Amino acid sequence: MLLKNPIYIGKVRHKNRVYDGEHQAIIEEDVFERVQTTLAKNCLDKTLGKRAKNPSLLAGMITDPEGRKMSPAAGKKGSKRYSYYATRISPNQDSASKWRLPAGDIDRFVIDAIAHHFRTDAQPEEACPNELAEKRKRYKNWATILPGLTVPEKRKLLIEWNTNVELRKQEIGISLQPDPDGAVQSISVEVKLVRRGNELKLALSPDSKSAKRIADPSLLKLMAQAFAAREHLIDDAESEFVGRYSKEHLSKLARLSYLAPDIVSAIINGCQPPQISARQLLRNGNIPFDWAEQRKQLGFA
Repeated sequence: MLLKNPIYIGKVRHKNRVYDGEHQAIIEEDVFERVQTTLAKNCLDKTLGKRAKNPSLLAGMITDPEGRKMSPAAGKKGSKRYSYYATRISPNQDSASKWRLPAGDIDRFVIDAIAHHFRTDAQPEEACPNELAEKRKRYKNWATILPGLTVPEKRKLLIEWNTNVELRKQEIGISLQPDPDGAVQSISVEVKLVRRGNELKLALSPDSKSAKRIADPSLLKLMAQAFAAREHLIDDAESEFVGRYSKEHLSKLARLSYLAPDIVSAIINGCQPPQISARQLLRNGNIPFDWAEQRKQLGFA
């Protein structure tokens, strides 16, 4: 370990070498080395986000479609906390040029895409049989454990792999070096940028197979409430889930329980058109009962 400030232990440094000095040490060398080890560990813990309350997975690794670095940002609405990656801009740059996207979406896309890559696409080349088997075993293990790791554990691996994430207008580009030989591996995930309310969302392209589709929790909750509301209104069934709502709101919810079965299945599987949100569905008072018309209006046809 290259000592920092070795003057405290009676030494001096010239370039990359440390020499005995002519002055007296003011602390013992073993104490100094323990302090240096602690400082190095604290620095690593900070980089990995181990002590952060809400660590950011891709901090320092992600760029926007203009190639500018993006940094973690956060906001609160009531008790709910929102995390983003936002473009770093200089004081003289137009703030309207900033990109700001929900961190959870990008984090999931990146981890799922890397796991899928290790599981199916990363086929080692020009290796002897033993090395090939070892690499495949290692890739399979990463593909299995990666999604279930904590954020600091995932971040540690991404840093070790020298991972870079490029947000583009039609895709996310990922490069990483998971092997000691340093060969760069590239991954692309097709996405669409969809505006929902005041913010942009990332949505998987319908043809994309590079990452898992993730169901929208708000839409799932809305579907569950819709069927509970219909049962409550028709059968007068008691329900803690929707019982507190007014009849007007219950009617809006119950109407959604008459969506075509394939539309409900698509929502459950996260395959609905990207423009559909829970708020948009609930506020749409003109959803027809005819299933074919529903598909046309909601973008399924």
